Amino acid sequence: DRPGMITEFVEREIADGNLMGTVTLVARHGKVVHFEAAGRYGLEDDRPMETDALFRIFSMTKPITSVAAMMLYEEGCYQLDDPVAKYLPEFTNTKVWKGEGSLENVEDQTSPMLVKHLFMHTSGLTYGFMNANVVDQEHRNQKIEFPGTAGTLEELVKRLAGIPLIAQPGTRWNYSVSTDVLGRLVEVWSGLSLEAFFKERILEPLGMHDTGFSVTEGNSDRFASLYSPLS
Repeated sequence: DRPGMITEFVEREIADGNLMGTVTLVARHGKVVHFEAAGRYGLEDDRPMETDALFRIFSMTKPITSVAAMMLYEEGCYQLDDPVAKYLPEFTNTKVWKGEGSLENVEDQTSPMLVKHLFMHTSGLTYGFMNANVVDQEHRNQKIEFPGTAGTLEELVKRLAGIPLIAQPGTRWNYSVSTDVLGRLVEVWSGLSLEAFFKERILEPLGMHDTGFSVTEGNSDRFASLYSPLS
């Protein structure tokens, strides 16, 4: 009974305090064979978890953004080998950090950042939370957060383009804000905000009525609490 093994694992993790509440689902050959809620909504919300609970999906927004971009590729809005600067001119003269020393130790791009680099995380971009180098630090200094309260997607991407890359485009894989820049390109190509494109072209047609960038007021009681490790 392999689905039963999932139940046993989840219940053990909840009992050990590693998880608060979960919803697990397994589908095989087009049929749901396991769909189960366990645990509670939160430390201060003792209600049993329910299968229609809402959770933050964080970077699982990335595949949705990539689907949006590929839909526009199919519609002929761009080519994968197009320079990003063709659509976002602010990246035309973005410098590249040489890998050591201060943030001023930079060089020009030897080849431009291409759209395909954003899909592949080989754009030379990074994340502030990596805490690995002075470029990451500058991300934190300038509050480059997607999403966040530091500005619109357009404004954040323009600020981002003023920060050096950590490597020449196409030369190194690095998990990064590449998909956030791709989301900005979706806005440029479609003429819609990313949120509107998601809703009109992907989420509503697929019946994903509870998926979005915010939780509607009527659904707040279904929103599960979020916790992170203390160390």
